[in-house]
Amino acid sequence: FKPISISILAMTWENKFSFPPLRVRIIHKSRLRYFGKPKTKLDVPYQAYFDVADQSGMVLMVLWGSLCPEWYHSMKIGTVLLLEKYAVKKSVSSIIQSSPEDLHMKRFSSIEIALNVRDPPAKINIIPEHKIKPEWKLPEVEYQFVTRSELDKLAQNQFCVIIGLVQYVGR
Repeated sequence: FKPISISILAMTWENKFSFPPLRVRIIHKSRLRYFGKPKTKLDVPYQAYFDVADQSGMVLMVLWGSLCPEWYHSMKIGTVLLLEKYAVKKSVSSIIQSSPEDLHMKRFSSIEIALNVRDPPAKINIIPEHKIKPEWKLPEVEYQFVTRSELDKLAQNQFCVIIGLVQYVGR
């Protein structure tokens, strides 16, 4: 199989009902968002936004409903995904703001990738780090921030960026 690039997908999505696989790296990740309303009966009213990119550019990806508890914590910044049976929709707005380091990447803001439980049921595969090939030319993540609680869980040779906030300086 040959995955489609984000740029080709952005040019041809309106003419298709099913799409070839898409191989992307997660560049940014939002918090899990609750969108339930009192009068609607949704089993899992959550969504999460991700900026994902390949060699051709970056696009917004939205994880919906019961896929959130199943996949959200596995989808870390830097994770490489192979997506199948996803939906492509006209983007309403770009939720995640690009960082200055992403300005070299073209952003396809007219579309978004939707991962749902049905219509169509998304197939998500996380590609292990040792199987990622250089010829895929996936963009690298510029900064790898971790929270204080994640620091102890890092592998021995793994790099991360640590920032902090000084709350008080005394004598």
